[in-house]
Amino acid sequence: MIGLLGRLRVRTRLLLLIVLAFVGIVAITAVSLVNLRKSMMDERRAKVVGIVDSAATIIGRIHQLQTDGKLGREEAQQQAKDVIRSVRYEKSNYIFIYDTDGMRVLLPPAPESEGKPFKDLKDAKGNPLVQQMIDIVVNKESGFISYWFPRPGGTESYPKLGFVRLVPDWNWVLGTGVYIDDVDQEFWAVARTGIAICVLLLCGVGGMAMLISRGILQQLGGEPAYAVDVVHQVSSGDLSTRVELDANDRDSLLAHIQAMIDQLRQLISQVRDSSHSIDTAAGEIAQGNMDLSRRTENQSANLEATASSMEELTATVKQNSESAHQASTLANSASDIARHGGTVVSDVVSTMESIKQSSTKVVDIIGVIDGIAFQTNILALNAAVEAARAGEQGRGFAVVAAEVRNLAQRSAAAAKEIKQLIQDSVDKVQSGATLVDDAGKTMSEIVESVRRVTDIMTEIADASREQSQGIEQVNAAIVEMEEVTQQNAALVEQSAAAAQSMQDQSQALVTKVSAFRL
Repeated sequence: MIGLLGRLRVRTRLLLLIVLAFVGIVAITAVSLVNLRKSMMDERRAKVVGIVDSAATIIGRIHQLQTDGKLGREEAQQQAKDVIRSVRYEKSNYIFIYDTDGMRVLLPPAPESEGKPFKDLKDAKGNPLVQQMIDIVVNKESGFISYWFPRPGGTESYPKLGFVRLVPDWNWVLGTGVYIDDVDQEFWAVARTGIAICVLLLCGVGGMAMLISRGILQQLGGEPAYAVDVVHQVSSGDLSTRVELDANDRDSLLAHIQAMIDQLRQLISQVRDSSHSIDTAAGEIAQGNMDLSRRTENQSANLEATASSMEELTATVKQNSESAHQASTLANSASDIARHGGTVVSDVVSTMESIKQSSTKVVDIIGVIDGIAFQTNILALNAAVEAARAGEQGRGFAVVAAEVRNLAQRSAAAAKEIKQLIQDSVDKVQSGATLVDDAGKTMSEIVESVRRVTDIMTEIADASREQSQGIEQVNAAIVEMEEVTQQNAALVEQSAAAAQSMQDQSQALVTKVSAFRL
C-alpha cells in the first residue's frame, strides 16, 4: 500500500486526501446528527418521565390521606383528578388517566368523554393505544409508548412520545405525551446546516489542496519520486549524479540537493586526503604512547620500591623516636631520683653535724660528771679521815664513806670510758660527715649530669619525632607520586588505546570514503 502511494503523483495523492477527508467529514457529520437526535429524544423522554413522576407523587400524597382515613376513596380520587386536570405544560400539553379496564378517567381537552370505555381506541396508524398502555403498566408498572394523535382542535395526527405509570390500589394508568414532530424539524434544520458546512469545508479543503500541491511542487522542484531517486543515488555513494532542474530554479529542494552534492564531492575529496594524514599521525602517536607507557610502568615500579623502603625507614625512625622518648622518660626519672638523693644526702650532712654538736655537748657533760666524781672521791677521803679520828663512833660513817669513794671511783672510770667512746663516735661522725659531704657533692654532680643527659635525650626525642614526621611526609609524597604515576600509566595506556582506535577509525574512514564515486 505504501509502495503504491509512493508511485502516485502529488496531485493524485492530494485528490485521494480530499476524498478521504470528504468521507471522514460525512461520517463525522452523520454520527453527530445521530447523537443529536438521540440527545433530543432523551431530553423529551426525561421531560415526560419527570412530569408523570411529579403527578404520581401528588396522587400518592392524596392516596395517603385516604389510607390515613382522612378522605374516602371516591373523594380522594376526585380530589386527585381535580389537581391533575389543572396541570398544563408547554401551553397545550396535559396529563391523562385511564384505568386498567380501559375506562377513561381523565382527559382535560375532552372532559365529556370521561367515564366511557376506550379500551379499543386506536391511533391514526391503527395501533391499539389504550391496550398498549394497559399492557405496559401491568407488565412493567411504567414505560414509554409511541403513537399518533391529533393536536387539540385539529384532525390531523402527529407523532407523540408518551410515558405511562401504574397508580396502585386505584388501578389507574397515569400518563402524558409530547409531540415529537418538532424534534424532526429541529433535527433536519441542524442537519441542513451541517451538510452546508461540510460542503463549504470540502470546497475549502479542495482549494487548499490545489494550493498546497502547487506550493509543494515549487518547493521540491519536481516530483517527490524523482527527489527520492536522486537522494538514493547520493546515499549509495554516487556523487557524480546531476539533478535535472529548470533554468530559473535556484531555491527548490532539488536545487539545494544539487548544491549539497557539489559540496559533498568537494568535502569527501578533502576528507580522503585528511584521512591518510590522520592515519599516519595516529600510527606515530600510538607508537610514542606505547614507549611512554613502558617508561611510566618502570618509573611506577621504582617508586613502589622506594615507597616500600620509606615505609621501613619510617617504622625504624618511629621505633627510635619511641626509644628516645622512653630514654628521656627514664632520664627524667633518674634526675628526679638523683635530685631526691642529693636532698637526702644534704639532710644526712645536716643530721651528722647535729650529732657532732650533740656528741661535743655530751663530752662536756661527761667532763662535768668526771669532775663531780673526783670531788666526791676527795669528799669520801675526807670523810674517811674524819671517821678515823672519831674512833668507834665514826666506824659506820667510815664504811659509808668507803662505799661512796668506791662509787665515785667507778663513776670516774665509767665517765672516762664514756668520754673515750663518745670521742671515738665524734671522730667517726666527723669522718662520716666528711664522706657525706663528699657524697653530697658527688650527688650534685650526678644530678647535673643526669639533667644534661635528660636535656640531650629530650632533644634526641624531639629530633626523632620531627625526623619521623618529615619521613612520613616524604613517604606520603612518594605514595601520592606513585598513585599519580599509576594514573599517568593508565592514562597513557588509554591514550595509546585511543590512538590505536583513532588509527583504526582513520583507516576505516579511508575505506568508507573510498566508496564514494566523485
